[in-house]
Parts: sequence; C-alpha cells; structure tokens
Amino acid sequence: MRPRLVLLALPGLLWFLFGALPAVAQSGNVTTVEGPGSGETTTLTAEPHMLADGLSARAFGISAPDTTRWGLRLIGADEQSPIQLLQDGDSLPILEVQRPADDEVGPTSVYFGQEAFLLMAQTSTVALRVGDTRATPPEALRREMRQIFETVTDE
Repeated sequence: MRPRLVLLALPGLLWFLFGALPAVAQSGNVTTVEGPGSGETTTLTAEPHMLADGLSARAFGISAPDTTRWGLRLIGADEQSPIQLLQDGDSLPILEVQRPADDEVGPTSVYFGQEAFLLMAQTSTVALRVGDTRATPPEALRREMRQIFETVTDE
C-alpha cells in the first residue's frame, strides 16, 4: 500500500519542486550589497538578462548618503560601440558611460537619471542601442528595475 501511495504522490511532489522553483528564482534575482564606495549600497539584478545575441544586462541602483545613481551594466558591449537610449526614435539622456580600461575585461556601466531609469522600467517603448544592435529590455528586467527603484528609494 505504501509504495503505491508514494508513486501516486511523486508527480505532485516533482511538480511542486521543479514547477515552483523558477518563479521563486526569478523574484529572488534582485540583491543588495555593500559598496562600491564607503557608505554606499548597491541593489542590482544578480543574474543578467539577455538583450540581444551576445549582449546582456544587469540593472543597478547605488544609494549613497548624498546621491543616488541608476544604470545598466552591459555584458558583451564592444568597447568602441556608441551607446544610445531611445524612445520612439528620440534620444534620451545618458549621464555617463564607463568602459573597462584597455588592459581590463568587464562590463560597460551606463548611468541614467532617475527619470530615464524609471521610464525604461515602466514601458517597452524605450530601447537601448549599442553599436548596430537595438534592444528593448525584456519584461523580467523591467520588473526587476522597478523593484530596484522601490528598494533604493525606501532606504
């Protein structure tokens, strides 16, 4: 009798374990860490999101005692490619682009004002152009950007 109950319960248990985990992992993709500077905290997406073939991004918000910075870390961006933020063909402001030094490897950090960060988080009409690649952040990344904004502004 017991082996039969175990066999009947097994599919439900497998569904619970494997069917529920991706949703938990997705909502847990935002984390807060100390730094980069003294007295600063960074809230960011732990795992990057694919924007286009060979290009992915992690969103972040950095809270400091006197300022807050918002942006994306681009993985796979060519060090020479121009970067633009666009909405309906119009250019939106980018505050700063930090690329790895010539002898370094790493992501390119793109900083936006709060308004541009929120606009990108709230609508699918904002696109990022990196060289010849134009990509709209996927809904999962935009949702996490909204979560980052809420976390950073509640600190």
